[in-house]
Amino acid sequence: MKKLFSCLFLFFALTINAQEDKSQAQITEFEKNSKSEAIDVSNFLKLDSQTTENLRNLFLTKYKMLGNMPSEDKQAEVARIIDAKLRATLTPAQMAQLDNNKALLNRLISKKKK
Repeated sequence: MKKLFSCLFLFFALTINAQEDKSQAQITEFEKNSKSEAIDVSNFLKLDSQTTENLRNLFLTKYKMLGNMPSEDKQAEVARIIDAKLRATLTPAQMAQLDNNKALLNRLISKKKK
């Protein structure tokens, strides 16, 4: 009985550890993607470091929200929210520049890193 209990305990411990490793890897990927997107928009619009950090946090939130959302409706809703927050964060002149670069704008508000 003790061996059975020990085996079950070991099995669950390893399973939980494996899930945690996967979760950590996913968060690291989210951070990498969000930083890359923030740097891209910062270089394009010549933003200051505080605005770049705010955008990095916005994009990190985007990736976390979309991490486990298979629904197209939910993805579209998150894209709409990210677009609205971008428009609130940037000046109208900066947003006009970003609107003219559709490829960058679509990458910033979509889920997939292209």
